[in-house]
Amino acid sequence: MRAILIILFLSLVLHSENFDFFDKDEDQTRESTTKEQNATHKEDGNSPFKTNIELIHKSDLEGEDDSQNITFNQTFSDARLHIDYDVSSDLDDYRVNIKEAYIKSKLSSNIFFDIGRINIREGISLGYNATDYFKGGGINFDSLATSDRQGNRLGSLLAQGTLFSDNYTLKLIYSPKINTDPDAFWSDKEHIGLGLDTTNYTHRYGIDLDVKLFKSLSSSFALHNNEEGWHFGSRLSYAEEGWILYSENSIKKSYSSVSKAISELEFSDTLKENFDIDKKYIYQGSLGASYTTENNTAISLEYIYNSGGLDEDGWNRYFELSSISAGLERQLSAVRKYHKVNEEMMGKHTLFGRISINDIFLNTDFSFFSFVDLSDGSSMSRATVKYDYNEDIIFEASITKMFGEDQSEYGSLDDDTIATAKVTYHF
Repeated sequence: MRAILIILFLSLVLHSENFDFFDKDEDQTRESTTKEQNATHKEDGNSPFKTNIELIHKSDLEGEDDSQNITFNQTFSDARLHIDYDVSSDLDDYRVNIKEAYIKSKLSSNIFFDIGRINIREGISLGYNATDYFKGGGINFDSLATSDRQGNRLGSLLAQGTLFSDNYTLKLIYSPKINTDPDAFWSDKEHIGLGLDTTNYTHRYGIDLDVKLFKSLSSSFALHNNEEGWHFGSRLSYAEEGWILYSENSIKKSYSSVSKAISELEFSDTLKENFDIDKKYIYQGSLGASYTTENNTAISLEYIYNSGGLDEDGWNRYFELSSISAGLERQLSAVRKYHKVNEEMMGKHTLFGRISINDIFLNTDFSFFSFVDLSDGSSMSRATVKYDYNEDIIFEASITKMFGEDQSEYGSLDDDTIATAKVTYHF
């Protein structure tokens, strides 16, 4: 009942006609060469409100773990303000998430300034965005699918200035550290809380430069700083006659993914002795190609490399330690959860593939994607069918399946086969 009251209250507040903070005559178009939240600056002339309700049923087909979830989501975006919040419930409990809430200012015809909670989603890759430096810490729900994690995380509190021109975009970002206080409103409370202690866990700075080199060739360069030090990234994409070729690269002096989790979570000396926990230069990158046909069928293939990830020997050590004791097994399971929350690739060599077919028949879309660990041959695959009943009601069903030996990256996961049914109503 409290969740329903909160939904009604927030909806009434945002729909109030007396909320004269907004100026509907303001110029609402901003051009950007980046693929992230600046897309929200482009308005389509329709109502600034977008509201939907989702009902999700998830079932482990090889176990007895079923779950239901209902989520009310509402987004408001005009020239001066952007708000994105949801109220979710598993029918026993509820949670209010303020995913984004920031003020947009137009300082001149090509200079903009944003301040507030913003979900910055950087990177051009499909399977893994190596230069997405603001990932992690604020995931709303658990999912192995990169696109799910990226679109449903909490934004970080930050200030952002953007300079646009015909051939380049320059962006400056600062995100402050928010101290953890379980009793403060900005913490991750049980029902209502901003969760800023998870998204703003350290001071972060960023400089991003997107440059259009030629008509079909674009590049981006990024320099970010956090508690680990400086990170450098670059992106390059080429588009021609349905083809998109891209490369995304990141380099930093840091711990490897596994050793960072072991160090931060203060695990046992046994794990520290078996994995390298010294800082070194870590390279992460994606190299991919995508082709879209005239009938809107898209095929993508991407190779992902993480020099700090686990190769075949690393996975062997992982599972050997897991078999020693239940305590070590729990600790290593926590390492995997750490990677998922922080959106990090755990393997060293990964292949990602995706195919999507729009309107395959009677307003029905089909998509399939798969992650394959090239070291052990295990994989995680998902097939999805989506049916647009009308403009407002969408039905969706998907099957996620893990393949591989028991001692492999994906074959060792507990949830072997997961079926999900979802109904979305837009109003």
